Amino acid sequence: MSFFQRSDESLKHTRPPDWREYQRRLQRQRRPRRRIRPLRIRPLWVAGLLLLVAAVVGGSLFQGKPSAPVARHDAPAPPRPTLPDRVDKTVAQALIKPSDLLNLSSAQFTVEGDGQPLVVETTLDMDLQRSLVEALDTRTARSIAVVAVDPATGRILAMAGYARDGQNGNPCLDNRFPAASLFKIVTAAAAVQEANLNGASPVHFNGGRYTLYRSQIKENVTRHTTTIPLQDAFAGSVNPVFGKLGALRLGMDALNRWAEAFGFNQTIPFEAPLEPSHFEASADAYHLAELASGFNRKTTVSPLHAALIAAAAVNTGRLYEPSAVARIVDAAGRVRYESQPRLLGTPMEERTAAEIAAMMEASVRKGTCRKPFLGSARHPVLQHLTIGGKSGSIDNQDHSARIDWFAGWATEKQGDGEIAVAAVVAHEKYIGTRAGAYVRHVVTDYFGRLFAARKAEAAALGRAGGQNGGGRG
Repeated sequence: MSFFQRSDESLKHTRPPDWREYQRRLQRQRRPRRRIRPLRIRPLWVAGLLLLVAAVVGGSLFQGKPSAPVARHDAPAPPRPTLPDRVDKTVAQALIKPSDLLNLSSAQFTVEGDGQPLVVETTLDMDLQRSLVEALDTRTARSIAVVAVDPATGRILAMAGYARDGQNGNPCLDNRFPAASLFKIVTAAAAVQEANLNGASPVHFNGGRYTLYRSQIKENVTRHTTTIPLQDAFAGSVNPVFGKLGALRLGMDALNRWAEAFGFNQTIPFEAPLEPSHFEASADAYHLAELASGFNRKTTVSPLHAALIAAAAVNTGRLYEPSAVARIVDAAGRVRYESQPRLLGTPMEERTAAEIAAMMEASVRKGTCRKPFLGSARHPVLQHLTIGGKSGSIDNQDHSARIDWFAGWATEKQGDGEIAVAAVVAHEKYIGTRAGAYVRHVVTDYFGRLFAARKAEAAALGRAGGQNGGGRG
């Protein structure tokens, strides 16, 4: 049976409409369609509607009241928080953002506090600061951070950097950089002080210098074993030596204790928010070897913290709280905050610090830190300095950038001038200006100006003396 046949059969059972239904259908068919007229918007209607909305939302329009909801009289606005007469670093962190301290071109800036402008006077050496900011090479770098510190006080002398993604606001305070071989400074200090080693102590390793396999952390001496002094192992950044120190001589408890003594996992007081550097050890021998040698991406450190660690080597083992703010002054001229040198801790004894300083000096003289300071013996400024450092490099987690570290210090051979510097660069496809080059720039610029100022002062005193002498004659 076709579709049409089924339809015909179904019609036999349908009931025809009655006479009234037939009439109603005819009326609906004959009824003309109504035309829909367009709505005419009259200006008076619009004005009235606007007045009504204004009255409901914000009160009378003619009395000039705001359109925002009016606070109820029985619920007064909370009072504006007031600052104490004397502000500490914790309170200063609520006023100063990390980005406020990055790449400054002036020695002071203004923040809001207590409903008034507060003038923040920094500790920066502005000649050094401007020179460093101009030297930043951002063409091929994902991020750059350079921090210069006065080792004896913790005073920040320069802070400059660049971050393509803009995260954190200040890469110098970013705690996410893998520490890499910088952590060998901590391991070496622990080995000297706890394992009774020194720079001349013989250490052994098998295989390559820069690899770290499980077979390399076993204490087996064969005819293929290399034996060198600990100072040379530090200068050459020999991973198996420091891996064995961590796994076989120090252990988990000692590494955790020494890392925390150097400031890892600790809140370091500063005038802007500064997240702690990270270190975490387990009992696994190979994991301890990775941590002790810096052959991992889990141990992280901020550039500011790295500068403090380097500074301890030339400051008899003492760590000072960092400070980038000298004073905060209110509109009435009252000093609300004033920084003073404050000891953060003494992670290593003076003799240990002297050993670490000698190892860092050897690293610049003949090790992995040698290249940035080539020609120092003939340089008009660098020849008058003793320079030490520790380098480090490692890929980031997804291997899209190469993390390049240099943390070091420079002191006068004859004089009391000194500076500590840490620099890190995240290189991408091409290697641009290296971290060691930034450290050399800071050291050369800082001491070059210092020597020039002393020379000018001596010349001025000489002229004054000559004039006085001529008068007496």
